[in-house]
Amino acid sequence: MTGASTYLMLCSLLGVALVWLLPRERGLDAVALLTLVAIAFISPESALWLAGTTLVTVLTIRHFKADRFRGAVVLGLASLFVALLFATREMSALFWIGGAYFTLRHIHVLVDWWMGRLSIPTTGEYLRYSLFLPVIMAGPIHRIDHFQRQARRQRLSAVDFFNGAERALFGLALAVVISSWALRRLRLFVQQHTGDWSQFCQHWLESGFDWVQMYFSFAGLTSLALGLALMMGLRLEENFNRPWAAKNLIDFWSRWHMTLSGWCRDYVFHPLTAVTRLPIVGLLAAMLAMGLWHDNSAYYVLWAVWQALGIYLTHLVLRLPAGLLPAVATRFIGWFSVLAWLSLTKPMVLLVLEVIGS
Repeated sequence: MTGASTYLMLCSLLGVALVWLLPRERGLDAVALLTLVAIAFISPESALWLAGTTLVTVLTIRHFKADRFRGAVVLGLASLFVALLFATREMSALFWIGGAYFTLRHIHVLVDWWMGRLSIPTTGEYLRYSLFLPVIMAGPIHRIDHFQRQARRQRLSAVDFFNGAERALFGLALAVVISSWALRRLRLFVQQHTGDWSQFCQHWLESGFDWVQMYFSFAGLTSLALGLALMMGLRLEENFNRPWAAKNLIDFWSRWHMTLSGWCRDYVFHPLTAVTRLPIVGLLAAMLAMGLWHDNSAYYVLWAVWQALGIYLTHLVLRLPAGLLPAVATRFIGWFSVLAWLSLTKPMVLLVLEVIGS
């Protein structure tokens, strides 16, 4: 865990106390205010961006409630401008906290409102949703309709409090003990004994460690967030569902970072597939969105192409006639393909970048 993650976790514990001490809605309002104050202390630009985009989104929706199309165009152009602004070197150099997470939440609300799937939230409801402290740093990218139902049904109980505390401690152990301590030391040990391997094999090994370490870090931090939310009486969406038990790459991406993959499916894959009638275009765009969410670089563009290729090949294999391969072999190949394809991501992408650069 980074210093910022630890600081926001401690602030979230203060938020738990506020929820228990204040009436239901007032408690969540206090958490929203605490979010801005806590973020402003270490990153004023992040707090300003979070507060500004939250207010602009909800006020624009309410202003254009009779003309969804015009409101969507206004916010869509504003989002495009901000995306280009973030791509500049000066903006990228700033210390941003959770910017990608709450920007994706705004887009979710905008699109669902434009499509008529979402009723217009009050300013207070949207502030509570957007400024919910436990999910700011590492997600999940929760949906507003689910959050509003949970807020309406919020019941504080000792059972949920202790279950949430147990979940939060478990997440903390995954992120700190396993990811930051055990796997990092194991990685250094392995690197010391594989220094004479080829560069491709070293990158392959590093890639395998990257995926495992990323899982324990992300799953731990989101488990921590979900535990803190449960301590406040709210059950938010799960983010990981045993991804290493996936039968193939398609199954893996339905289990890995589910709120992000679900966002890319609903707001990138389905719309582009509907417009172009080409699922491969929607797939590539969805993986590009997921890759560029991590970092705006050529590496993650190729990362997205590699993942999209793996999913496409998996579709082709699944379409093979039944009985062409024994059932045991099919299960083994499917499970092995997940590990092999993911771990080959880094060496293959770096190899392509090296070829392009030479």
